[in-house]
Amino acid sequence: LARIVQLIEEAQASRAPIQVHADTIAGIFVPIVMCLSTLTFCGWALLPQDKSYYQAVMSAISVLVIACPCALGLATPTAVMVGTGVGAQNGVLIKGGAALEAAHHVDTIIFDKTGTITTGRPTLDQVEVIDNRWSQEQLLGWAAAAEMQSEHPLARAVVIEAQARKIDIPSAENFIAEPGVGVRSTVEGKVIAVVRDEIASARIEVDGTVVARLILTDRARPESAAAIAALRSMGCAVGMLTGDRKASALVVASAAGLRSDEVMADQTPESKSAAIAARGASTVMMIGDGINDAGALSAAGIGVAMGSGTALAAASADAILL
Repeated sequence: LARIVQLIEEAQASRAPIQVHADTIAGIFVPIVMCLSTLTFCGWALLPQDKSYYQAVMSAISVLVIACPCALGLATPTAVMVGTGVGAQNGVLIKGGAALEAAHHVDTIIFDKTGTITTGRPTLDQVEVIDNRWSQEQLLGWAAAAEMQSEHPLARAVVIEAQARKIDIPSAENFIAEPGVGVRSTVEGKVIAVVRDEIASARIEVDGTVVARLILTDRARPESAAAIAALRSMGCAVGMLTGDRKASALVVASAAGLRSDEVMADQTPESKSAAIAARGASTVMMIGDGINDAGALSAAGIGVAMGSGTALAAASADAILL
């Protein structure tokens, strides 16, 4: 909560790019108004009337009040403060005035799949054992041990399934997470890797040998289809970027109201960033939640992170959906 308060304060104190122009104009306008006020005072003071001095002061003040550029200087920071405040009340944490100003240029919205269009709570449906030297329970326990330190929703699904089956999960060492690829750990003296697969959701490797494949499913959020339809009605193009394989991506896309030509599957973190750049980054809003989305969030004109996502995604984004 303290971090959210700090971000709101920083956003409200930030300067939008248009404010630079307003300040430049005000810097020219203020001396002109001062000169006009002085000339008004002198003009009235020189008149041969009994109350010319009083009238001169009142007229000079009137010129200052009427032509005062305070509104010019205050309009932008006031708009930023109100905009970020109203956004925060509605669960949208906007990090600065620049993002607020750039938002009206956006004409394309690109979504990540897992945890963004979907609920981010996938379930492990099947463990397909390839190497019969180890049982399904043994391999699932090793995979859960390797995934224990990962923040990815698929990793959590593996751990939850192992715990549900009451499988003993051993300790793991030398944990390495490769964004867009998977994780590796040393478990009971063996190098266990759970990485992306061309056929299934992921595969388990033991000392470099593929021993099993994991089939996971994730449902689209109930509100995803309505949100995408609303964006279309606003004239925005929409699309989905995902590191998942094409078949599962199309199932989610269909439920969310996306066409097959709007789906870009089998993406790495690098190719996600390249895809954003290819669409003209300044007019693209990217919405994601994972470590593998951080590059694309930074590359887009506006990056929006899901509040339930990783810390790196939130740090890379211009706004957070709380």
